[in-house]
Amino acid sequence: MELLVIKAGDSYIRVITDGYELVSLKKASVFSLTDEAKVLELCDKIRVGLDNVTIKKLVITEEDYYM
Repeated sequence: MELLVIKAGDSYIRVITDGYELVSLKKASVFSLTDEAKVLELCDKIRVGLDNVTIKKLVITEEDYYM
C-alpha cells in the first residue's frame, strides 16, 4: 500500500478544519495516491506559512509478525 503525507522539517502535517497543525507521523493526515492533486494544492497552501515543506510517499508492507 502506498500513501502520501505532507512533511515540514521533522514534523508531519495534520489537516484540520481551519488549516493545519504540526504533528508526529502517527497523527499525520494521509492520502491515497489518487488524491495527488488535492495533496499538491494543500502543499502549496502550507508552503506560504512554513519552510521546507515536502510530500512523502509512505510504502506500507504487510507480513506476519506473530502467530
